[in-house]
Amino acid sequence: MIPDPYPDTETMRYVSLGGSVEFLIRTGVLGRLMPPVAIFEDPSPAGPGGRYYASRHLTRPVDVPIVAPPYFRGREELRRWARVLDPSHGPGRLELVRGDYAGRYLRCIYEAGLDVVPEDGTSTSLPARLLFRAMEPYWQAQEPVELRVTLLGQTEQWFPIFPLTLGRSSAQGQFDAWNEGDVDCWPVFTLRGPGNDIRLTNRTSGRRIASTSLTLTAGQFLLIDTRVTHKTALVYEGAQVRDVFGELTDDSEFWPLEQGLNDIQLDVGLASEQTEIVAEYTLQYLAP
Repeated sequence: MIPDPYPDTETMRYVSLGGSVEFLIRTGVLGRLMPPVAIFEDPSPAGPGGRYYASRHLTRPVDVPIVAPPYFRGREELRRWARVLDPSHGPGRLELVRGDYAGRYLRCIYEAGLDVVPEDGTSTSLPARLLFRAMEPYWQAQEPVELRVTLLGQTEQWFPIFPLTLGRSSAQGQFDAWNEGDVDCWPVFTLRGPGNDIRLTNRTSGRRIASTSLTLTAGQFLLIDTRVTHKTALVYEGAQVRDVFGELTDDSEFWPLEQGLNDIQLDVGLASEQTEIVAEYTLQYLAP
């Protein structure tokens, strides 16, 4: 248990398959406020300089200056930290427990630093630095936003969507998805059948995901995962899973939710009271 906070510190936690450790950090952590960027440019063919072409955020190193208070003593505690931070577990979560915007987390993996933490402390605080690397460079909101739209029944509601009920048989409906984060975020859609001629359009960006050849029967689910590291379209029926990426139309794009208001339109043929779509997305931030 972390004691009463020291001045000018925040409380963070790292969680992995090996368990969790909680520690104090000094304010002013490096690498927390902006991921590194790559700038792409075209040289000017007829003169000096060039023209901006594009930019993107790169993987993020995070240098965390921890404060090891006097109770942090003994090799057994350090061994426990080593088990939790061990990168062979894969990426874990660096969570902000206490401080401004507590609850946000960064998916990252431990690189170095624990080997210089003293085994026994003799001063008020023992400074050390832990180095992590985030392949996904954005801090995430603690809980995803979930929007659920049903047909001719009780529509469940999660902020910020208003209750929405679509029509029978050939259904068309529009709903708003708010992205209040700092960057685009990528939704996961789950459509429960029956239904066919499915079109899911982001009217804000003009991009859509569609399938004119796919038919869902009652009890089947279409999962469309637009996240950058996934990009899948699967149909589930019980324990059976079928990849239907090839059944999407040629003009389909796995579009993100842009910053601000996104006007989403859903079109489903052969719909019934059982037909339902769930959209889930996690807001992303440049800083915690």
